[in-house]
Amino acid sequence: MRNLRRAQKNEKSNNSKFNATMKNKTLEIGTYLIPEGCKATVMNGEVTISIKKDNRIKEGDWRCKDCIHRKEGKTSINAWTMSWVCELKPKAVHNPRFANQKLFYCANRNDKACENFERKEAGV
Repeated sequence: MRNLRRAQKNEKSNNSKFNATMKNKTLEIGTYLIPEGCKATVMNGEVTISIKKDNRIKEGDWRCKDCIHRKEGKTSINAWTMSWVCELKPKAVHNPRFANQKLFYCANRNDKACENFERKEAGV
């Protein structure tokens, strides 16, 4: 049942320029050419040809790791360790006993850059 659903899903998502479909045929031993920009996956005795995904970050698609506002700071009250935070995104401290602590929202290195993004110099 699962394989049937996958096959139906793959049929719907196939690109129209790749019309070379072989249903219920057994491949012979040998080497086969795959279209440019595609990959082959073998699972449960079935070979599936699909389009490769390009997950690389493109120029201009900046991340928090490239921002000058990413610093070490605290994300919670009485934190023992420092975390990478965005200094332009402070948290409000509602407890008056801890009003002297400066808390910020976390800025993981692979997060997409926010509207306050300013690029670091190349050597920094």
